[in-house]
Amino acid sequence: MRRTLAIALAGALALWADAALAEAYRLGPESPPSPRRVVTLGPSLTELVVELGAGARLVGVSRFDDAEAVRAVRRVGGLVDPSPEAILRLRPDLLLVTPGVGDRATIERLAALGVPVLVVPLESLQDILAAIDHVAQALGVVERGAKLRAAIEARIAAVRARAAGRPPVRALVVFGWQPLVVAGPGSYADELLRIVGGENAAAELRGPFPSVPAERALGLAAERIVDATFGYEARLEIPGWEGRLVSARSQALARPGPRVVEALEDLLRLLHGDRTTSAVPEKEESP
Repeated sequence: MRRTLAIALAGALALWADAALAEAYRLGPESPPSPRRVVTLGPSLTELVVELGAGARLVGVSRFDDAEAVRAVRRVGGLVDPSPEAILRLRPDLLLVTPGVGDRATIERLAALGVPVLVVPLESLQDILAAIDHVAQALGVVERGAKLRAAIEARIAAVRARAAGRPPVRALVVFGWQPLVVAGPGSYADELLRIVGGENAAAELRGPFPSVPAERALGLAAERIVDATFGYEARLEIPGWEGRLVSARSQALARPGPRVVEALEDLLRLLHGDRTTSAVPEKEESP
């Protein structure tokens, strides 16, 4: 059965039990100082490797990767069902995963078979910045990593400054329609909303990705409903949401990673009508 984007996202962000501190850690043998054969299990990690100037080292990525830079790179399975056989055939000297990508047994098996693994949390803005440092160090491009982190921090500060002083906009971010799954408290989207002067209409719900009945969603009184399903699901028609429903353009809203500023600028546009210089591709809003 085809998974909804929301279910896939929630599964990808579920932490392993011993990763509660959300710190990067290694499994298996040490990787070489400058690994040449890198496999990533997640689009955000792939994008980070590319941003660090090491895209040519990628020999394997997940089937969810859609970046033009890795179109010809081998696929090694999905976010929660990576193929250990496909990964081993590529002889990686570094495997990058997030704590919720792939089942624990598969990753530990690969490490036991001699694959160097770096587990990098990517659930929050602070995680993203720390991940830049950890991955840059693992790839042997520390200086490049420092520059990338500084540039992202500066751009985040600029977005925050543009949003400062504007009237808060009560917003609801939708990651799935059937069932209706929204960004709850503690989620990545919740954090980004607050940066751009938004108020999460689902802040009083429980969990980062709560499922809510349509009737209750109406009672959340959102001024903007942000559709972050990116066309993977047909919209649920909810009376009363006409004129308040807008479409996110940047999949970075659902992928914590180095494109965080793109997601912030997209939200700034959707909530405040702010026109930015973001590289988010233009597309028509769905009716």
